[in-house]
Amino acid sequence: MKHRFSTDVEPLTEKELRQQARANIIEQLKSEKDFLISENENDIEADYGHLIDEETERLSSLQIDGVPFKISQKIWEEKERKAQARKKEAARQEQARRNAERQEKIKIQRANAIEEVKEEHRKERERIQQIVNERGITRVCHFTRYSHLKSIQTYGIRSTHYLKLRKDIEFQQNDPGRFDNVEGISCTVQFPNAKLLTKWMNYTYSNEEWVILYIKPDVLWQNGQVNKFFQTNAATFRGSLMMQGSKGFESMFYNEYQTLNGTEKRDQSLAPHSTSDPQSEVIFEIPIPWDQVQSIVTPTEEIKKKTSQNFPGTKVVLDPYAFDLGTTETRRRRR
Repeated sequence: MKHRFSTDVEPLTEKELRQQARANIIEQLKSEKDFLISENENDIEADYGHLIDEETERLSSLQIDGVPFKISQKIWEEKERKAQARKKEAARQEQARRNAERQEKIKIQRANAIEEVKEEHRKERERIQQIVNERGITRVCHFTRYSHLKSIQTYGIRSTHYLKLRKDIEFQQNDPGRFDNVEGISCTVQFPNAKLLTKWMNYTYSNEEWVILYIKPDVLWQNGQVNKFFQTNAATFRGSLMMQGSKGFESMFYNEYQTLNGTEKRDQSLAPHSTSDPQSEVIFEIPIPWDQVQSIVTPTEEIKKKTSQNFPGTKVVLDPYAFDLGTTETRRRRR
């Protein structure tokens, strides 16, 4: 059997020193011929306690002086077991510490990333607001059937996708053949898309009553980082011309812009608040609440009268020219 020495393990405790001293005395006594020793530990302590005391003191002195002495297999194994347990626990704690540090680092990185995104969004909103103010933009336009106003008052202006999911809200889709692949609320800046509105009023949906909602320009920079901006009709090239953020909004007023027919140049007679293309669109992902509606524009006195009666507290304006393509184009050039 390989001998184990005290210097091969961590220092023995007082209990272990006495245990080793007892083992030494028993071994010494057993080496003497015909010497019988009780197997009971209490008997051994009672009979040979004074010898064990002396041996314990001797082993303690050796340990203090760094002199190696043999230790029993039992003590060795117990010391090894405890050492391994401590080592394993130390490794576990170290791994836990590293994991905690890693998680804290990830947490800080995520928090910093979120703050950076928030700061970027804040700057984008400020930039969009700055463009709105510099160009004198006072409204966003959304035209709809008069029959939709009640649900808009209750639920806000919602996307077609949302309305299709809500079976309890009655609505009629204006453009079932839309090919822009973009979900959201279609609006224009400052003036309605009179070309499309005239088509729907006079031909496609001539039996319907139409109104234009003038919406506060705040919606352009509120959540401006997720709004989708198009230099021309959003359906052009299946929505692939979409841009976002302040650059996307600014692109609606570029001197050169993309249409289905290619690159076109902005009419220099246009007012600063007019988009380069009269069919430029903004698609809002987030619902537009009723309290963002500045006024409801109607084409006839009859519609104005019942709108005023049914929606008290909301400004209602009679302006048939707002629904006319020629007049809208003239107004777009007014400075």
